[in-house]
Amino acid sequence: MKPLIDLLPPKLAEIAEVIGIDAAMKLSAAHPGLRIHVPKRAPETHSITLAIGLKAAQALCETYGGSDVVIPMATRLHKERLRLAIIDRLKEGASAPEVAREFGVHQFTVYRLKAEQSRSEQQQLF
Repeated sequence: MKPLIDLLPPKLAEIAEVIGIDAAMKLSAAHPGLRIHVPKRAPETHSITLAIGLKAAQALCETYGGSDVVIPMATRLHKERLRLAIIDRLKEGASAPEVAREFGVHQFTVYRLKAEQSRSEQQQLF
């Protein structure tokens, strides 16, 4: 399996190297596909600080302060995290309808992921 950072768009991966993957995902969720101005210093009440926390905001400001940055959407990583979470719930014994309701996906998506996981596990046996 690919490292999670490889599932990020290049610019968001660059940002994740500075502030971490979780903070980069939070930043992307707060400003998906938007151009934002990164101040030289972000106070505790700044929207960036509120989205990613003070420590990550300070690191972002140190690297990108004073410039505008387009924050890419982290669609592939979000989908991979969702896929892994669904598989984990299935392994815990949850039913496909329960998992579908919990994650807001179609029941057939859950069945497809379950089948893919079974095939993957069978291939690892050989």
